Amino acid sequence: MGRILFLLILIICIYYLARRIFSPGPMRILRRSSPHADHPTEDTELVQDPHCQVYIPKTDALRRSVRGTTYYFCSRECADEFEQT
Repeated sequence: MGRILFLLILIICIYYLARRIFSPGPMRILRRSSPHADHPTEDTELVQDPHCQVYIPKTDALRRSVRGTTYYFCSRECADEFEQT
């Protein structure tokens, strides 16, 4: 009886250890993503979308030249609507 209980506990421990090693946890997701994606750092330059007025990191912004001036947009939809006005 003691051997079965010991093997059962050992199997459960191995299962949770393997699950922790092979499942993507929050730290792995943060390492894969851009450092500017969720939390801009102090050296990240923010630009304002002229259409919807939201601030976005310059490295992630969509850049378009409209009437000779370069603008930064958060999405294609905002850029297209801005060009139509």
